Amino acid sequence: MNAVDNGNSKRKKTTIILLIILLFLIASFTAFYFWQNARLNQARWENQNPQVVIEHPTQGQILNGNQFSHVSVIATSKNDIRWLELWVDGQFVEIIESDIEEGIRQMGRVFSFYVDPGAHTVVVQAVDAKRLKGQSQPVSYTGSDLPDPENVYVLTFFDPSISIDQLSEQYQIDPEEIINSNPDFFEDDNPGEGSILVPVNSASEKGAENQPAQPASEASPGSLAAGKICFPSQVIPAMTAYFQNTKTKAITSLQIQANQTTYSVPLYPGTYIAYAWSPSMSLGGSYSKAVPCGLDVKCTDHTPLPFNIQSGATTQGIDICDWYHQPSVPNPPATPGGPAPSPSGQVTLPTGIPMLTVDKLEPAGNANSLPWAVFLPTSVPNAPTNLKAGVKDCKIQLTWTSDPTDVSEYQVWYSAQNGLLNLMATFKPPLSNTTEHWYEFSPPSRGAITIWVDAINAIGGQSSNPATVTIPTNCAPTNDENLQFNTLEVEVTPGYDRVYLYLSLEGIPEQRLPSNDDVFINTENGRGDFGPAAKGEQKYILPLPKDEMLTVEGECWGWSGGTLSQLSKFSEVIA
Repeated sequence: MNAVDNGNSKRKKTTIILLIILLFLIASFTAFYFWQNARLNQARWENQNPQVVIEHPTQGQILNGNQFSHVSVIATSKNDIRWLELWVDGQFVEIIESDIEEGIRQMGRVFSFYVDPGAHTVVVQAVDAKRLKGQSQPVSYTGSDLPDPENVYVLTFFDPSISIDQLSEQYQIDPEEIINSNPDFFEDDNPGEGSILVPVNSASEKGAENQPAQPASEASPGSLAAGKICFPSQVIPAMTAYFQNTKTKAITSLQIQANQTTYSVPLYPGTYIAYAWSPSMSLGGSYSKAVPCGLDVKCTDHTPLPFNIQSGATTQGIDICDWYHQPSVPNPPATPGGPAPSPSGQVTLPTGIPMLTVDKLEPAGNANSLPWAVFLPTSVPNAPTNLKAGVKDCKIQLTWTSDPTDVSEYQVWYSAQNGLLNLMATFKPPLSNTTEHWYEFSPPSRGAITIWVDAINAIGGQSSNPATVTIPTNCAPTNDENLQFNTLEVEVTPGYDRVYLYLSLEGIPEQRLPSNDDVFINTENGRGDFGPAAKGEQKYILPLPKDEMLTVEGECWGWSGGTLSQLSKFSEVIA
């Protein structure tokens, strides 16, 4: 009996020990899981991207063409915001720096830009002190095809430290015209700072004698650089001039019109270099040491010549006239310090590098779940750079540069002129350490499409520069690759006279229908027709889900008299 009892006792002890070990392992795993989760949440909190919202123009807004308008934007961030970048149709237009060198948590600014006729898309990106980038949702607008008006006004910023005479000299118009254009603003003898309208092609005698004036940005600091524009030809082409702060490396760009011989540009106090590139990016010129030397054969030093900008003063003689030594001209930027994107259609695919393989053709998750990995990334991936897009044989071709280290996936997003945001494809990062990537796919719709690439990991993600391509009308989306879903009619309880929807397909971020917050669908006898509001544009186009099942989710809101109510929530799967 004793032997049997001893055997049972040993088995019990062994069982207890194993249970203790098992409980210890479970407790250790649970503690590790929650510790990793706490680390992950902390890392996500510390690496939040700036949030950027474009307040003007609104989605689908029609702007007067052939004149200046403005992009009003507000950006907020956990980290201080250093600068904002304006992109129109995938091209870098302008940068506005924070008033404070270290940056500010909330930055609201107004960009001034020229409205060309036709449909266009604007994107604003914000970069904070940790070099984290946040991007606004693309906003599409249409420039009306109007003839050049007799008087064009630009919205600019008035600083009380700038005299009216300085402002009139900058825009080359009579001071009285500025005052007459803003009678309420200047009714006080000592007006404060604020936004004013300045006529930029007035028919006044002074304005007719000079070159077209260049608009200042809303963040006009009241200090100017001015000079001549030269070109080694009888004709001066349209070009872009760049003014780079030698300390912060931040760049202010200025569009130069064809045959424009002089310029002025507002800059913050500091030291700068100035240079320009032709539209084809094939020829660059600068304000170099050879310019004050006289551009003679004996002037062999073509290094860009730094110049100082003093607060409230105009620095004259910054002549961009040295076009005779290309290696000395800095590369044209797309983002501060980066290369310029190639024009749409001029894409060179990397040789010897296979196209990225699509992991998913439907929306992926938002990377908020805890990955099953012992080692987590220490930071968000760097934003993909130098994104280029083109169309060849009715295929969209994309190339971009990105280090795949710490990248869990790449996502290709696009927005058509209807303003809807769609996820085109998701890729796993390549196994090799190549930094050059490319992808080719069928166009999801015709017309202009703005595209960008996100690099994502467990902590967060960052967006590349946007690129825009125009899909010809003969490149219609194929039915076997894409699904088109139109929202045309809604039924509501009688008594509600105006309704709108928030709609999400296959997990894509919800969109308001109609997209403009000021537009509603009028109802009659409990029915509302989306057709007239859509006009063929308010629609989703997305890759066909692999399971051939379409998930539709959303909310319906309506006005009854002066009361707004949520009418219903819905979630359906359509085969």
